[in-house]
Amino acid sequence: MDSEGRLIHEERPWAGTLLRLTLDPNGIRREEFTSGVPTHQQILPYGEIWDTHITQDFPRWQLAVLAGLTLAWGAAAFLLDPSVELTALNGAVLGAAWILLLWRARLKTVKVFDYDGYELAVIHGLPGTRFDGFVDQLRARAALHRYPLQNVFETLDLGRCSARGWLGGWVASFPYDRVVIERQGPMGRHERIYFSLPALEAPIRLAWRVPWVMLASAFASAAAAVALAAEAQNGGSVQVWAWWSLGAAVALAVSSVLTLGLAVEVAAGMQPLRTPYMPWWKKSQIRDALAWFARIVRLADSLEQVRTEDYWDFHRAKLQILRETGFIDDWPYRSALARLNSQEREELGE
Repeated sequence: MDSEGRLIHEERPWAGTLLRLTLDPNGIRREEFTSGVPTHQQILPYGEIWDTHITQDFPRWQLAVLAGLTLAWGAAAFLLDPSVELTALNGAVLGAAWILLLWRARLKTVKVFDYDGYELAVIHGLPGTRFDGFVDQLRARAALHRYPLQNVFETLDLGRCSARGWLGGWVASFPYDRVVIERQGPMGRHERIYFSLPALEAPIRLAWRVPWVMLASAFASAAAAVALAAEAQNGGSVQVWAWWSLGAAVALAVSSVLTLGLAVEVAAGMQPLRTPYMPWWKKSQIRDALAWFARIVRLADSLEQVRTEDYWDFHRAKLQILRETGFIDDWPYRSALARLNSQEREELGE
């Protein structure tokens, strides 16, 4: 019964609207109901699906605003002595906002794309056995309907790059025709995005994450310490505050240096490929990521030189380039080439 339940996913994108997605034998059946009345239906064949993005966007700005409002509510309740009823009402509203924020932080978005990179469907749901099972079965069925050689090529071990960021780990893999990045974050957060190989191009550069707010606070604290020290020299009794301000400035400056992060960024059309930010002192980890993506970009440049419209000749040339550039060894190359030649003979009816 649970297996049957995983074949259906329902969500309510708007008030009064129900969206039902069913994994039929031939594709995803998308049905839309408004006030219980069927208003739209379509079938998305599995054979048109190339890959999926799975993201969990964390609402950072909403978190900052809500944290500020919560602090203001606490300060007002302590300093202004408002009525108990008003304080309780505001606290209830803030509590509901926090619950909504935590729900939004857990929400997963799954985008389904075709071979040309066009978005076919968007699915939303909370992590769990039911939703994750639905997505896993969707991807498994799409894989079964791919061209047979695609599954053969994707089993080739073409290398991967992994590292640890500030809040979790990430792994970049290269399944033949695209680069897939999977991220593991705090509280079980998981993301999976991919970039097609032809879209990756130079330049490859380092992206810096500078904690500007922390730095500005450090400078402000240092300026306050200087002003208070000058006041203490003139006979003011603010020497203790000057030392506290100086200590805060030093602590903020050290924290800024420690939280300075670097990410490897590769040009990829409108949205660049960017690894998670890594601590700046992990130089070997950053260099490994730079070297790995440099190899990928050089491979993409080499494939642009292949001048053929024939499907079989293109993949023969690509396999040859993969062997020459060290992505695959001789035996996996021969095995994949044999499968390609066998599939070509079957297609031509020989």
